[in-house]
Amino acid sequence: MILLFTVIATAVLMLVCGFEMFLVLGVPAIMTKQFFYGSLPDPVIVQKVVGGINHSTLLAIPFFILAAELMGDGQIARRLTGLVQSLVGHRKGGIGYTVIGGSMAFGSVSGSAPATVAAMGRMVYPEMRAAGFRDRFSLGLIASSAETALLVPPSITLIIYGWMTGASVARLFVAGIAAGLVLGLVFAVLVAVEARRS
Repeated sequence: MILLFTVIATAVLMLVCGFEMFLVLGVPAIMTKQFFYGSLPDPVIVQKVVGGINHSTLLAIPFFILAAELMGDGQIARRLTGLVQSLVGHRKGGIGYTVIGGSMAFGSVSGSAPATVAAMGRMVYPEMRAAGFRDRFSLGLIASSAETALLVPPSITLIIYGWMTGASVARLFVAGIAAGLVLGLVFAVLVAVEARRS
C-alpha cells in the first residue's frame, strides 16, 4: 500500500511541478514495474507499449489534423462559409445559420472540432457581432456548432470508437450524420429564437 501511494504521489508531484507529460507517465510506470513486477524483463514493457500503439487506424488522427491545418490556412473554410451564406444568408439571422452550416461542412471535411472553431471563429464572429447577436450567444454558437464535427462523418471520434469497440465504422457514420443533422436543426431553432429576440 505504501509503494502504491509512493507511485501516485510521485505522479501528482511531477504533474504539479510541470514536468513533461512523457515523464509524468513514464517515471511512475517504471516505478510500478520495479516495485510490483521486478522479475519482468525490460524488453517486455517496450513490446507492450509499441504493440499498443502500432495500429494503422491511428494514422487517421495526424492526417485529419493535417487536413484541418491545410483547410484553415487556405481558402477552403472561407469558400465553404461563402457557399452556405449564399444559400441561407438572406434569411433573418442568416449569419447564425451560416455559422451552423459552415461548421458542419468544415467539420465534415476536417473531422476536428478545435480546428473548426479556429477556422470559423475568426471569420464569422465579427460578422455575428455586426449583425446584432449577443457576444455570449455568438461565442456559444460557434463553439457548440463546431462540435458537430465529432458527429458528421468522417469523424476522428467515430473512427477511433469503431476501432476500439469493433463496431462498424460505416454504421457509426450513418448514425453520426443523423445525429449531426438533428443537432444542426436544434441550433437553427436557437438562432431563429435569438434573431427574433434581438
